[in-house]
Amino acid sequence: MLQYFLFSVIACGFFTSCTSHSEYSTAIINDSTQVKLVKGEVNTLICSVSDSITSSWPVRFPVYQFQYGDFDQNGSIDLAVGVYKATRYDSVKSNRLFLFQVRNNSIIPLWLGSSVGYPIEDFRAVKVSDNQSIVRVLCKDKNDKYLVADYEWYGFGLSLSKYLCRQVSLQAAKKFLND
Repeated sequence: MLQYFLFSVIACGFFTSCTSHSEYSTAIINDSTQVKLVKGEVNTLICSVSDSITSSWPVRFPVYQFQYGDFDQNGSIDLAVGVYKATRYDSVKSNRLFLFQVRNNSIIPLWLGSSVGYPIEDFRAVKVSDNQSIVRVLCKDKNDKYLVADYEWYGFGLSLSKYLCRQVSLQAAKKFLND
């Protein structure tokens, strides 16, 4: 009961000040479930079922990208959130990647590993089949050049599947990212 009360207070407090927030993007999970990323002082993922809030997850970092797809191939839509932050092992703030899933109408972290081996510039979710999406990442490569690579879910985390291009200009890499 206390948990329900606290959630109600948090949700009500959030929505009373919602006029200063703007919706960034919406992921449709199924016919009745959706997740919205609401940008504000604290960015928030909000899961709702039939227009009723079922859970929320604060994203306490600036968000540069929000995509969705079935990355872990379990038949459910997952969320990819790009954040700008430092990590425990890298004190330099840069673009990172978090993956979340919706399970039992709750937002659950799937992977907060954040790094893919090269500094991330941007990413996209790419649907490769009915039950699989991959993460296509544009990264900074050596010598002020860029690369685009596809990453697949591999047990616990992302694994490099293939490079689409390497050592190209930013303009060329953006074209590969968006194709």
